[in-house]
Order: sequence, then structure tokens, then C-alpha cells
Amino acid sequence: MPVRVLPRRTSAPGSAADDTPARLRLFCLPHAGGGLGTFRGWVDLLPGDVELAVPCLPGRDARAAEPPLACMAGLVGRLADDLEDGLDKPYALFGHSLGALVAFDLAHEVTRRGGPPPTALVVSGQRAPSVPYPHKPVFRLDDDAFIDAVQARHDAIPAAILAHGEMLTHYRRLLRADFTLVEDYGYTRRARLPCPIVCIRGEDDKFVTAEHAVGWREETLSDCEFVTVPGGHFYPRDLQGPLFRILSRVLGQEP
Repeated sequence: MPVRVLPRRTSAPGSAADDTPARLRLFCLPHAGGGLGTFRGWVDLLPGDVELAVPCLPGRDARAAEPPLACMAGLVGRLADDLEDGLDKPYALFGHSLGALVAFDLAHEVTRRGGPPPTALVVSGQRAPSVPYPHKPVFRLDDDAFIDAVQARHDAIPAAILAHGEMLTHYRRLLRADFTLVEDYGYTRRARLPCPIVCIRGEDDKFVTAEHAVGWREETLSDCEFVTVPGGHFYPRDLQGPLFRILSRVLGQEP
């Protein structure tokens, strides 16, 4: 299934799902190593007339048997193909960390193909695309050193995966491809996007500073809003309230 659309929240416990058409579709792109599970709990926190859709990236979820892609152009081309049938109503794009760069390039690819631009692009926890990767890259390290470096930076690989050789081999391949996309990202100057951009970062994010993010304003013909929320790089996992207040406002309905 190229794009997974999650059922919208109900208005009351035990009530049937709302069968009225959604007003807007929100496509969400995950951080490195993430997938559908990153967004499962979001349905109950978004406005009820917003439909949550998660594209399935190669190497995870229903596409776990496919090799992950370390080429941004190839990945975005695949995603643009997958989204074609989902652009029949207004849509917005959200991406966190790796997902922010994917969402940015995806917005450009969809419009390059003649599709409608998103109503908004929400980029979270990521430097402006014109800024070269500001840290020492790790994607070329050997296997053990790569995993050690990822853990030292983010401490985000589940213990169950670290303890299981076969699972770790698969996850390492996925992470290496994802880190390549982020660390070796090649920026191309293109016409500015017509949609507004909202850039969110955690105030304690050691990897994306305000200086790294300010260049997002050069990527849109519309407004560019910068929002700082409590938390670090993975603030969406730990402190969801501020994020969903921002998303509800940006998507056109206060919570």
C-alpha cells in the first residue's frame, strides 16, 4: 500500500467514524528510521476534518522487503507517483528531520509535474535545505562505528533491535540510507514554492539551531513562520501539545 490513510477520529468514545468527506489531507513524512508507527497516535490530536495519510517509504512497513533508497531524487520520484491519486483534495505536507527534506523536495516534484501545490509545508527539526550538513557525517562509517555514532547522537535505536542480529542488520541498512539522504543532501536552487512554510524546532535541539533554520524563508513566495517549542530534536515524541496546536492553526482549524 503506497499511502496509508488512517481513519479519522470520532467525535465521542464509542461513536462511529465520521463518514463526511475530509476537508484536507495531511501527508506526513517520518524521521530517519521512522515509519507509519511514528504517526499512529496523531489521529486523535488533529482536527476531525483533517485526514492523516502516511506514504510508505521503501525499506519499512508494507515495503520492508524493498531496499531503502539513499538517492533523494529516486525516493521523491517514487513518492510523487504514489501521491498522484491522493491529490484530489487540498493537502498539506509535514516532515520531521529527514522527513522535512523529503517533504520539501516532494512539494517541488509534485508542482513540477503540474500538480497542485500544498496549502502549507510544515518542516520540523531540520536545517534549511540550502545549508550544508553542519556536523561530521557518519553515513560512510563501518557498521559498528555507524551504529555507535547514531546511538551517541540520538540514543533512539530500541534495545530489542540492538539485541537481535537480523533485525539490527535490516535496521542498520535502513538507517544508513536515511542518514545518507540527510547528510549528503544535494541542494538545487529552484523557483520558490507558492505555499507558506512553517518551520518548527525544539529549543534544546543540538543538531538544528535557529541559524541553521533561518534559510527556509528563502524557499517560499508566501509567508515563512518560525516557531520554537520546548524540547530537543525529538520533541514530537515527548511534548505533543504545542505541535498539534500549531498544526491545527496551520491547517485552518483551531483545536
